[in-house]
Amino acid sequence: MKAHIDNSTFRNLPMEFIEYVGRSRIEFWDMAGWPLGGLWADTMPAVCHELADDIFAVSENRSMHEGPGELLEHGIRRLIESRAKGFERARSAYLDGYARDGAFNLILQYANDTACVKLAVTAQLWTRRRSILTEDTYETSFGTGVIQEHPMATFARYLDGLEHIKDIDPELYRRCFDTKHKVVSWRRVGLAFLSPGEWQPRIIDAAKVEG
Repeated sequence: MKAHIDNSTFRNLPMEFIEYVGRSRIEFWDMAGWPLGGLWADTMPAVCHELADDIFAVSENRSMHEGPGELLEHGIRRLIESRAKGFERARSAYLDGYARDGAFNLILQYANDTACVKLAVTAQLWTRRRSILTEDTYETSFGTGVIQEHPMATFARYLDGLEHIKDIDPELYRRCFDTKHKVVSWRRVGLAFLSPGEWQPRIIDAAKVEG
C-alpha cells in the first residue's frame, strides 16, 4: 500500500501566495483598462500596490488619536488574512501559520528594501485627496498651468482650518467630521512613509503637455 504524500510539503507556499496576490492585482488592472506596465507589471511591486490598500484600511480603523506605528506590519497581516481563503481555493493548498509567517517576512523585507510601498502610498494620497476635496483647495493657477500642493500639506492645512472654526461654527465643524476622519487617517499613512522633505508640489504646464 502506497503512503499518501501531501504535495504541499514540497511547494513554496509563501512565494505561491505572493505570486497569486500580485497576479490578481495585475489582472484587475488589465480588466479595468489600466495596463500600467513597467515596474508595476512585476509580481512583487503589484503586491505593494495591493498592500497600500490594506495599509490605508488599517489606518482608517484606528482612532483619531492613534499614531502611525506599525502600519506596514499590520497592513501586511491584513493582506494575508483577507486573501488567504481565495488563495487556498484557487491553488488547492492550505496556508498554515508557517506559510503565512513566511509570506509576511518576504513582503516585509521587500517593502523595507525598496521604495515600492512608498510609491504606491504616494499615488493613493494624490488620488484619495481628489475624492474628498475640490481642486481649488489645493491648486494654484499660473500662466498655462497649475501648481498642485502635495496632499500631506493640504491635509495639514485642512486640519488646522477645522480647528480654527471649531469654536466659531460648531455646526459646520460637526458636518465635516467624516471628512476629518478620512483626512486624519490618510495623513497618518503619509506620516508613516514620507518625510516632510518629500511633500513636494507638482507643477503641470498645459502647454508642455499639449506639445
